[in-house]
Amino acid sequence: QFEALKEHPLVGEAETCGFVAGLMLVKDKARRQTFDPDLAVGMICRGHFFPQGLILRAAGDRMIIAPPLTTTR
Repeated sequence: QFEALKEHPLVGEAETCGFVAGLMLVKDKARRQTFDPDLAVGMICRGHFFPQGLILRAAGDRMIIAPPLTTTR
């Protein structure tokens, strides 16, 4: 299912490695043109997901998704 995100017009790359996944957000997919770093697109995207209960890490124009690392003992 994560691979389907590659079809989104703002997703330049969608990759997974084990339980970790990453998205690269792009302004123009055809030319792989990235957003201006001053726009903080990753933080804007993160802000939309957080109220829905999904915590993502914004790293520039990339979104990193990983399961929580929690333990009871």
